[in-house]
Amino acid sequence: MAERDAPVELLVYQVFWVDMARLVSGARYRGELEQRVEQLGREIAAGRGRLVVILEGAELLVQSDGDATSGSFALRALLHPGGIALPLTAEQAARLASVIPNWDMLVQVIEMPAWNEASCEVVLRAHLPRLQARHQVEFAPEAPRLAIWLAQRYLRTHALPGIALQVLDHAAALTHLDGETQVGRNRLLEAVALRTGLPLSGLDMLSPGSGGGRRWLEIEATLAGRVVGQEPAIRAVAKALRRARTGLGDPRRALGLFLVLFDEAEKAHPKLLNLLLQLLEDGRLTDGYCRTVDFHNTVIVLALNAGSQEAIGAGDRAGRGVSLLRSPALSSRAA
Repeated sequence: MAERDAPVELLVYQVFWVDMARLVSGARYRGELEQRVEQLGREIAAGRGRLVVILEGAELLVQSDGDATSGSFALRALLHPGGIALPLTAEQAARLASVIPNWDMLVQVIEMPAWNEASCEVVLRAHLPRLQARHQVEFAPEAPRLAIWLAQRYLRTHALPGIALQVLDHAAALTHLDGETQVGRNRLLEAVALRTGLPLSGLDMLSPGSGGGRRWLEIEATLAGRVVGQEPAIRAVAKALRRARTGLGDPRRALGLFLVLFDEAEKAHPKLLNLLLQLLEDGRLTDGYCRTVDFHNTVIVLALNAGSQEAIGAGDRAGRGVSLLRSPALSSRAA
């Protein structure tokens, strides 16, 4: 629209972006935030329907607690006339829907398709000069593509290309703090390790260009040094990890599920076992607020105490648990 390259019907509109974090910042006294939102509403109304306003960070208005606060009512009043776009994640939308009455009547949901890698790389390379000037560093040629790969694999609950841009920004900051000027592979891995809590050595082994072939050949010996007396389980885990390294297998699911040790998982509540099936199918768990925990890069070890025939035939929770754990739905997903 800014370049006049849009349908004629849209060229009469003006697009404004509002940073709600700045609007909320410093509002300490009762009623101060509401006054700011009301003033924003008056300015939008003055546009006489010719404005498209993008409110980024609108969820900050209701972040303080879970009740229908004055901030949520102010946001509802702001949305009512229309002409406002809210870029939200599923979690943020669920949060607003839980505290704003008649949320579904206020908004029309438009789901944006995921970005492909080529488009993400174009966006990242367009931002490189700005990041390099800010942190006084230079990025290696392969940095944007590796940032996309790392974001897709280890930061899946965030959307591209924004999360990959954050990885580049964090890696550049780390490089500058250490007095260096070149942002390469190791800095990107370090940035992701700090954000996710995953061990840097593990990221190094799995990422492209690792050159860790010998460590993959010796992974059984490495695991055996920590897990004693479980040779079949070690071989199964090593096989799953090598399969993940090659990129084979279902990318939606966890790296592997292993029934080993037979240590009383059958006593879990049936609802918990049903959640386990969801985890194995989708590789993630989501709560009522759409907060998601990602299991795509985990190895799940399920321990059972199902050795006795009496437990299997029992009518109690343990017996039902053993039956479910030995069902085709679960056993077909176990290594």
